Amino acid sequence: MARILYAEDETDLAAVLSEALKSAGHEVLVCDNGRDVLPALDSFKPEIMVLDLMMPGLGGFDIVRQISETPGRDKIPVIVTTALGQAKRALDQYSQVHHFLVKPFSASTLLSAIQASLHKG
Repeated sequence: MARILYAEDETDLAAVLSEALKSAGHEVLVCDNGRDVLPALDSFKPEIMVLDLMMPGLGGFDIVRQISETPGRDKIPVIVTTALGQAKRALDQYSQVHHFLVKPFSASTLLSAIQASLHKG
């Protein structure tokens, strides 16, 4: 299965969804602060990232922008999660963003988005 970097600051949600991802056979690293995401991309080397837009430390928009501007990182597919449905338009310019999930969503919805992104790339 896939190595997934899951950036989510809501600890209960991160625990439930990361456990669902692990149960599906994925290797998961959870970051609960945006400042930890970019170093984790380099050390963990994920195949895909699930990113909450509203992260403390460094926001999701800034993370996506930095990923898109960094060779090597710019090939990592990103699934964006947020409670802000209107934010999708601001992210349409980034080819790294494969899916946009508005909270609340189910673990099966997230797993489907991950599978689709892995097959797309």
